[in-house]
Amino acid sequence: MLTVERLRQVLKYDPETGAFIWLVATGHSKVGNPAGYVNAAGYRIIMVDGHNHRGARLAWAIMTGNWPAALVDHKDRNRSNDTWGNLREATVKQNAENRSREAGRLGVSWNRRRKQWQAKICHNRKQIHLGWFSAEPAAILARKSAERRLFTHAGV
Repeated sequence: MLTVERLRQVLKYDPETGAFIWLVATGHSKVGNPAGYVNAAGYRIIMVDGHNHRGARLAWAIMTGNWPAALVDHKDRNRSNDTWGNLREATVKQNAENRSREAGRLGVSWNRRRKQWQAKICHNRKQIHLGWFSAEPAAILARKSAERRLFTHAGV
């Protein structure tokens, strides 16, 4: 298992830029080279001692001296932005609350039968109906209001 001490021996982390630099030569990397790559899901992945690790978790360990208890959330929802000011420890629920909102319409849908916009939200595993609306912006506003009221980590 990777220790924080070992991590600090092999990687340098810049909290301002979120960049990781190799302090030792490893496989294909030379001392001073940038570490890791951004995977298809958008996360920075760095292999240390034969195991892949997400950059955000490595940054947390280097900066605090401890591994995160649960998840590390990217405040701005940019999975590759591992700057220290953009990271926060979060529960699974809090991380889910901060997931990307597709064009601001998460929880808002058109009902063809009623010919109205419906707003809804899921909180503590329960679906909550927020209302029917004749205009989409009103439904989006109702959803955003419910997010601010119910979610602990919504947005930056």
